[in-house]
Amino acid sequence: MSRLQQAMTLLKETFSEYASRFMDKDTMMKPELMQLLRKEFPDAVNLFNQLDADKDHVVTFKEFVAILSDFDLMCS
Repeated sequence: MSRLQQAMTLLKETFSEYASRFMDKDTMMKPELMQLLRKEFPDAVNLFNQLDADKDHVVTFKEFVAILSDFDLMCS
């Protein structure tokens, strides 16, 4: 498996690990996201509003990947 495939697999697995803590495995609610951020990105706890692009109070995998792909934002 290529490094990019490994990276995508890791992103999907990490998203699924946290998203599956409540009922819907395709979205992540704010408490789930906050748990992920506290563990995986301790310096980036205020990202929920940026992740929730459509402001529906859940984060889809697409929104999750979109913000992670903005490397400048993640590193600031």
